[in-house]
Amino acid sequence: MANLATQFQRQSKIITQTFFFTFNPLIGVVEKNMSLLVRRLSEEDWEPWIGEGYENASSLMAVQKTDATAVSCRIIKLQPGGHTGSHSHERIHSVIAIDGQPAIETDKEKVKLDRLVNVMVPPNVPHRFVNTGKEPSIILVQNIFEK
Repeated sequence: MANLATQFQRQSKIITQTFFFTFNPLIGVVEKNMSLLVRRLSEEDWEPWIGEGYENASSLMAVQKTDATAVSCRIIKLQPGGHTGSHSHERIHSVIAIDGQPAIETDKEKVKLDRLVNVMVPPNVPHRFVNTGKEPSIILVQNIFEK
């Protein structure tokens, strides 16, 4: 099975005249922003979550099932002016802002993480997380270790 980043690239197609917006059946509508893949969850079709005991519930898969050796999840809190060190690694990050005004910086770009925006950081892309606001920022980072 191809890795998740390769699947994304192979299955994506242009749905507008500009190259910034693409559709991927695996993860939905995304904005290709240089090396980072930005997905506006507020523009997605949420699936009704139906079953006994469920009422007015819907869901959206942030990361589809993939061939992975491991998965982990970390919640990061950055104080105003706080940031992580720039780093890269073999795993994929799927990042969602929970609170505040966080951003992801790479060597080539800076992407503000609004609420309900999911950003995928492909393997081996140098990046860091930054708080651009005056209040603490909290982000949820899913780590996907592919085979």
